[in-house]
Amino acid sequence: MPTLQVRYTSIVRRLLAVLFVLAWAVPSARAGGDTVVLNVAGDVGYPNGWKRIDRVDRDKHRLFRAIAPIIASGDLNFVNLEGPYTSSKPTVKKTYPMACKPARLGYVVRAGFNLFSVANNHSLDAGKVGVTDTLATLRRLNRKLRPLWWAGTGATHAAAIRGVRVRPPGKTTTFTLFAVNNGGSVLAGSIFDPGLVRRVRRAAKHTIVLVSVHKGWEYYHVPRKAKVRRYHRLIDAGATVVIGHHPHILQGVERYKRGLIFYSLGNLSFGSYTTSNYDRRARMYSMIGRLTFRGGKLAEAELIPLYVGNKDPWVYKGKTIPPRFATPQLLSGVFADFALNEITDFTRRVPLAPKATRLIRFGDRAFVDLGHGVSAKRRTAARRRQAAEWANVVRLGLVPRTPTKKERHYRNVAGTPKQPWRYRHYDW
Repeated sequence: MPTLQVRYTSIVRRLLAVLFVLAWAVPSARAGGDTVVLNVAGDVGYPNGWKRIDRVDRDKHRLFRAIAPIIASGDLNFVNLEGPYTSSKPTVKKTYPMACKPARLGYVVRAGFNLFSVANNHSLDAGKVGVTDTLATLRRLNRKLRPLWWAGTGATHAAAIRGVRVRPPGKTTTFTLFAVNNGGSVLAGSIFDPGLVRRVRRAAKHTIVLVSVHKGWEYYHVPRKAKVRRYHRLIDAGATVVIGHHPHILQGVERYKRGLIFYSLGNLSFGSYTTSNYDRRARMYSMIGRLTFRGGKLAEAELIPLYVGNKDPWVYKGKTIPPRFATPQLLSGVFADFALNEITDFTRRVPLAPKATRLIRFGDRAFVDLGHGVSAKRRTAARRRQAAEWANVVRLGLVPRTPTKKERHYRNVAGTPKQPWRYRHYDW
C-alpha cells in the first residue's frame, strides 16, 4: 500500500510539473518565444520597354541564383516591388514611367521572397488598374503552404494605409508590416500621413513592427536630416526596424534606441541601364540585412554586401566583377572589404545620430553592434554560413576574374568609370 501511495504521489508531482511548464510556455509562445530570420533587401523592378529587359525573362528566378542560400536561410524575405505588375500601360507623364509584366512577379516569388512593400513612387504609374492588378497577382501567387504578405497600396485609402500581420509558418513570433512612400496618393501609404505614428504605436503593443519607407534622394550615400528625423519618429513610436529604399544605392545603418534603421538598402534586382551614378559618383553596390529575432527581440543584424551594377564592371586590385543585368552578385575578399569600409563610412556620416553605430567586422560580413557584441559561437556559425554561401557562388562560376584590356580603365570605382575615387557628400 505505501508503495502505491508513493507511486501515485510521484505521478501527481510529474503532472503538476507538466502543467507548470505548459502554463509558463503558452504566454511565452504568444510573445514570440522562437527564432525567426528576416532578410531585408531593396528595390526590385522590371519595367516593360526598358533597355535589355528581355534578359529578365530569359533568366527568370535564376536572377537570384548567387544569393539563393541567403534567401533559403530566411523565414521571411522582404523586397520593395518597384512599379505595378500589370498588362496595362503607364498612364502618367514622367521621365521613367513603369509597368511590369505580371509574370515577372512570379520570378521573385519563386526565388523565395514572401514579404513585400508595394508603396513607392511608381506604384500608381498605371493608375488604379495597375494597383488592383498588382494586388490580384499577389493573391494569385499566394499559397497556404507558401504564404505571401504585402502592404502599402489598396483599392481604398483605408486598405492602403493598413498594416499587415505576419506570422511565418510554424512560428509564434508575429510581425506587423507598414509600407509607405514619399507621395500623397490616397491609394498608397505615405510617410507624411499624421496617423502613421499612431498606428505604429498601437501595433507595437502586441507585435514586432517593421516599417518600409520608400524615400530619399537618388544616388546620394548620405541621407538628409529631414529623413533621419522622420525615421527616428517611427522608432520612437515603437517600430523595431525601419527598412529604407529608393536612392538605388546604399546609405548608412543606425542603431537608434531599441530599433534599427536601414536608410537605404539599394537595388537588389533592378532593370535599369542608367548612368546617373556617374554624375553623383555613387557606388553600384547594395546589401541584404539578415536579422535574427529570438524571443520576440532583435538579437542579431548581419550586413551582406552585394554588387548590383548592370552596365559597368567593377575593377579592383587586378580583378573584375563583370556586370550581370538585374542580378545581385555576392561579394567576397577585397571587394567585400572595400564595400564594407564604405558602408562603415556611410554609417559614420548619418546626420543627427546621437553616436555613430558600431559595425563589427569579420570575414566578408559585418554585424551591427546591438549592445551585446557577437559571441564566439555566433562568429563561428557566421563563418560557416559565409563559406557555404560563397561555395554556391564558386559552383555557379560567378567569381571575379582577370579584367580585359577594355575594363582596365575602371579603377577602384564600383561602376563609376573615369571618376575620382571620392563620392559626393552633402551634410544636410
